[in-house]
Amino acid sequence: MEKKAYKPVPDVECLKYHGTPEKPDIKIFVSHRIDLDSETIDNPLYIPVRCGAVYDERENVDMLGDDTGDNISEKRNSFCELTVLYWAWKNVKADYYGLCHYRRYISFAKKSFRPKNDKSGFLVTDKLSKSNLKKFSLQNIEVMKEEILQHDLITTPSENVYYAWDGKHSSMYELCKSRIRDFDMNGVDSFIKIIKEKYPDYSSDVDQYFEGHFAKYYNCFVMKKTVFDEFCSMLFDVLFELEKHLDTTHYGTWKMRMPGFMAENLFGIFYLHLLRSSRYKCCEKDLVYFSDTKSEPITDLLPAFKENNVPVVISSSNYFVPYASVFIKSVINNSASINNYDIIIFEHDITDDNKRLMKKMAEGYTNVSIRFYNAQPLLKNVDLFVNSANQSIVAYYRLLAPYILKHYDKAIVMDCDIVAKTDIAKLYAIDVKDYCMAAALDVVWQGWYNGDKEIQKYCKKILTLSNPYEYVNTGVVLFNLEKCRKTICKEELLKIAQSHKFIVQEQDVLNLVFDGKIKFIDIAWNMYAMVAPNIKDTIDSFAPIAAKRDYHDAHERPFLLHWAAQPKPWVFPEMDYGYEWWKVAIHTPFFGTIISRMVDTKLGQLHPAVYDLQCRAGIFDTRSGARKLADKLLPKGTRRREFAKKILPKGSIRWQFCKQIYYIFKPQYRPVKVKTDEDTEE
Repeated sequence: MEKKAYKPVPDVECLKYHGTPEKPDIKIFVSHRIDLDSETIDNPLYIPVRCGAVYDERENVDMLGDDTGDNISEKRNSFCELTVLYWAWKNVKADYYGLCHYRRYISFAKKSFRPKNDKSGFLVTDKLSKSNLKKFSLQNIEVMKEEILQHDLITTPSENVYYAWDGKHSSMYELCKSRIRDFDMNGVDSFIKIIKEKYPDYSSDVDQYFEGHFAKYYNCFVMKKTVFDEFCSMLFDVLFELEKHLDTTHYGTWKMRMPGFMAENLFGIFYLHLLRSSRYKCCEKDLVYFSDTKSEPITDLLPAFKENNVPVVISSSNYFVPYASVFIKSVINNSASINNYDIIIFEHDITDDNKRLMKKMAEGYTNVSIRFYNAQPLLKNVDLFVNSANQSIVAYYRLLAPYILKHYDKAIVMDCDIVAKTDIAKLYAIDVKDYCMAAALDVVWQGWYNGDKEIQKYCKKILTLSNPYEYVNTGVVLFNLEKCRKTICKEELLKIAQSHKFIVQEQDVLNLVFDGKIKFIDIAWNMYAMVAPNIKDTIDSFAPIAAKRDYHDAHERPFLLHWAAQPKPWVFPEMDYGYEWWKVAIHTPFFGTIISRMVDTKLGQLHPAVYDLQCRAGIFDTRSGARKLADKLLPKGTRRREFAKKILPKGSIRWQFCKQIYYIFKPQYRPVKVKTDEDTEE
């Protein structure tokens, strides 16, 4: 057998030993995937290492790999993050060793944030944001050192298998038996036998662990060197022996990870043994799971076209894609051949499939470009207030437009709950050379201001506008990007954005920052639809008479229709100008999704299982099928029914298409075909 050749371990500062008796050396190794660029924590105690680096085909990767020195990097597919652990054990000197994952970290906060009755053993949060790093003390080196140096072992809470996600289990052994996707019971039995034979002192701990209902998961811990050496010696001795007993012939990719799963069990057994022997001081700290640790490079955006480039920027989440596509389609429908439309979508979570479908809308148009830009990295470690469930952090992306579009002089930046009724290039042509931005006065805001003392107080104390009646709606903005950059830097703008809990989020920020530097444009460029009675009442009863007159004039000749408030036309087609939105929506690649969501919303249904329960309870009479449902959603004689008839004439190709889409999502309504004599083959 050919002897394995080892590459030298890099001579880098973070791997050198810096310990003294007074200041022990602490190194916590963070296992990272080679197929995913993840955020790292700026803290010298953490050392990011690529797991399975021997398989990494990328070039110019700066992160350390587990494929140097004495290593088992090639075992990544079965040992998981343990290849990083082995590498650290064999090649790096420290006084304390730790292991965690790119998305799982041990919290070093003084208090626990888990609910009292929590049985899961971990917390779930979103990002490695500044607030989360502070909350869990992941950058507070002194707090971390103080906690670590007080203990010989720090680990995470045990999980109660009786309350496992896949049902109640009377013991850890019974859980292994039930999870056939994870465990091969011949392998589990071999694992138990190996430990008892090689380490008889652990026999009672093995029995206690597998007969009990508490489990240790995720292989996250920090250990003093003596404990670490003892654990790793036992761990890899057992796992290497276990490999010989596993018949992996029919294993899938997931079950191939069984050695990694069994390592979790071995740590649980080892931990029980330490507690029983009372030799070491141990403690448990929260395990924090970060759901979004994806890292993307910040790149420059250049204009898509050299001449007549009209940049149009919107922000969208993945969920909002179907509705954003309606706006994009309306822009394309009203485009002129002499102009080039540079459509840019600020986002952070739009799937590749949805991006492909959106870009497909530009096929056949040589003057339309659709691109995506992940704006999230620019808000890393920035804490911004989200006022309600109807608002989103994504809306703040528009604040970044001047700094993302640094190679542009002007750009239209807007919401995506909008439909264009004319060529948007006409808006871009407006002269803003003496202003930072151009936008329409917000008539609804003016009505609020006239009718609400708290709004007046907020405007005076927080917004400090020179004239509160000159507050604009930033759902449609034409930015003079160059002047914005000269007026305020990105850091100062974001500092202001974090300074208060603004009611209308980024809109309030833009009004505050650019007060006196805004050009007011025709309200028709941001015609605020009267989506609800309170909006109509605010405009008609409380807005200044002149503003009310301007609004109603624009309402008769809108250039851009904006459904700025709740509800939205994709839920209630019969609302003000709703038909304008739907006649565009029907020609987008997401029309089926839009229809399905509307039906689900109308039914108060979030999942097919909920619908099934409703049917069983007799809430809906399914015997009459789609007709019964249609009569419920679209009562005879209503505007919504007549509207539906116009856009979906019975028997048309469009009607048949929607019918089939409906049956996909509601198969219980699909008619059963009755077999006749003519259908029967001889």
